[in-house]
Amino acid sequence: MDSTSELGAPSSRLTSAGEHIPGIALVFSDLQPCMSVAVLGKRPLELGRQEGLPIALKDSSVSRLHARVAYDEGNFIVSDLGSKNGSFVDGVRLEGSVTRADLRVLRIGASVFLLLHDVRSHLGASVIIEQGTVIGPILREAVTVTQRIARAGRDLHLTGETGVGKEIFARIYHAAAEQAGGPFVAVNCATIPRELAESVMFGAKRGAYTGAHADQAGLFRSADGGTLFLDELGELDLALQAKLLRVLELREVTPVGSSQAHPVNVRVCSATLRDLRELVRQGKFREDLYFRLARPSVSIPALRHRREEVPWLMQRAAARVSSSLELSTLLVEACLLRAWPGNVRELITAVREASHAAVDAGSTTLKLSHLDSEVGLGFDEPLASLLTPARLTPSAPPPFAAQPTASPRDAASTLDERRKVEDLLRRTAGNVSRTARLLGWHRTQLRRFLEQEGLDPRLVARIESNSAEDE
Repeated sequence: MDSTSELGAPSSRLTSAGEHIPGIALVFSDLQPCMSVAVLGKRPLELGRQEGLPIALKDSSVSRLHARVAYDEGNFIVSDLGSKNGSFVDGVRLEGSVTRADLRVLRIGASVFLLLHDVRSHLGASVIIEQGTVIGPILREAVTVTQRIARAGRDLHLTGETGVGKEIFARIYHAAAEQAGGPFVAVNCATIPRELAESVMFGAKRGAYTGAHADQAGLFRSADGGTLFLDELGELDLALQAKLLRVLELREVTPVGSSQAHPVNVRVCSATLRDLRELVRQGKFREDLYFRLARPSVSIPALRHRREEVPWLMQRAAARVSSSLELSTLLVEACLLRAWPGNVRELITAVREASHAAVDAGSTTLKLSHLDSEVGLGFDEPLASLLTPARLTPSAPPPFAAQPTASPRDAASTLDERRKVEDLLRRTAGNVSRTARLLGWHRTQLRRFLEQEGLDPRLVARIESNSAEDE
């Protein structure tokens, strides 16, 4: 399942210029990241282990015919086909069918799918590891443009949110340029002391200022014959911006305290989090330097726009801690649902911390309980990764087929599950979050179960406390 399938060919209406092509992408199955894509055309797609289905699943926890996915007027329509282990949409167990435009993740058995409004970039593509970097189909487009600019011998400006991998892109730019054999020098402009900025950038002669006990080459001369990466370009002082512009135009630097100019052959790759156009309007960034450095530019997409990479990034991050760690399906599902405002950097850091917790606990499986409950969440949403049960309401039967009747849950299995939940609630004194982590469930999933079973966690804990006192 490492390759991409294009089954379920789109109709001519969907493939016309400018039209989106909705579809689904299998991104995790058999405990491994993968990518198989199927288009949602006029007919719904059925998912399961049965031969001949659009995406072949070998997952033993999936029923032969498990779930159905359709797309109509901008809405995903997801139905459970009476499966044994149930279907979960955005972390919540599906009861019958649901129709919504904002559905994102479908889990059936131990397999996880992304629900995508447009899969054009994914068709015929795959997720690859190139020079140690995980590159999915969305990111591939930005990589291709970056390499083309580098081969043309032009400077490049990178934009993107924090943690998207701007320095990685700068190195991709360097590797594709004629100067690939030369040095790659990176500096965060925000960390350069203002009083030393000129000497750090352009060099200084011995004795040029107090503390200058020897000649300094400076960043430009250090990067001669290669690439200089100026991260956080918008933080440069205005006075230094003027001198930087001169160096870029003349391709020569004059060290502080010297009158002799030194020619440099340097390609400049710059990056910023800030809106340079807005800084120009505010008078904080030179307009002439903007036109010199900010074009051409490449915008690096945020991780939430390339979620197919998440399982691969997680696997690589976990392997750096222990090669024997396997990812649990619930953990992958949860990470796919989180916003990750810190992007790749935040995800990798969180997975590494969780991996250390798993190793310390003697586990060979990286579980949701090992992940910090707060990581990856949007700052404006306390629980951005989950949809509350109230928001996942059953929809009317879709017009294309009769609504399947879900098979009733096995009574004995439900009773065992209830007893396990009650026992853990007693052990955690009614703490729902801790109980959910011990179960390997989402907190919202546990609350839904409690509502269905009519259980009050505080009452369950109180009963245990009273029983202990009676003894």
